[in-house]
Amino acid sequence: MTNQDGNPVGESTIELVGVMHRLRTECPWHAQHDHASLVPYLVEECYELVEAIESGDRDAIREELGDLLYQVTFHSELLDESLAADAGLDAGGASSAGGGANADARSGGSRAETLDAGTSFAVVAARLSDKLRLRHPHVFGDAGPTTVEQLDATWEQVKQHSVGKRRAVLEGVPASLPALALAEKVLERASRHGRDDDVFERADAPEHPTTEAEFGSALLGLVADAKAHGVNAEHALRATLREVSASLAE
Repeated sequence: MTNQDGNPVGESTIELVGVMHRLRTECPWHAQHDHASLVPYLVEECYELVEAIESGDRDAIREELGDLLYQVTFHSELLDESLAADAGLDAGGASSAGGGANADARSGGSRAETLDAGTSFAVVAARLSDKLRLRHPHVFGDAGPTTVEQLDATWEQVKQHSVGKRRAVLEGVPASLPALALAEKVLERASRHGRDDDVFERADAPEHPTTEAEFGSALLGLVADAKAHGVNAEHALRATLREVSASLAE
């Protein structure tokens, strides 16, 4: 899609692709990810969009569409990189668009503000570009954190400044997430807010559980143990089930 005719959808798409390319090449957090490591984020964004749709809130739908579009753009960038590597080429064909996005960020310009509100895809893409530039000053600004650890330490501050402080520990977490993914998110939020003890108290199960409540506590404890060892419980179970499925298919 091009912007030769001033097509706002084409312009916002090209801009977003450029922004993502710069994040992938200049942001340590983005550089460390691959398709598999992004799956938990993709699953969460899908469920957040479902909740927004069910709420009927158009602004929330646009916001969540943008977050899902971020995942689509990220995975597309990864595909471009792998295809370019196979062909022995550089995957930076869209980097010039990222330069334009950087110029907009420094001048305070916002593509979303200039678009027709009725052009929904263009607005979603432009708002996403604006948000990504705002939340990554180490790429699109003059200074900022340079390591993944520093980015993790400052990310929540930047996010809360832009959307306002969340009113509750679990606000924004989709209750409809699959149970293991929801447990991961609850553990993450509890840790971030210094509420680990509340979760671990519920994860205290007998050595040999027999009731539904005891098995629930045991499962939560397993997810917590997996997380402590850097293992995503949802991924681990899916991998095991794939092996079982392959065996049953023989």
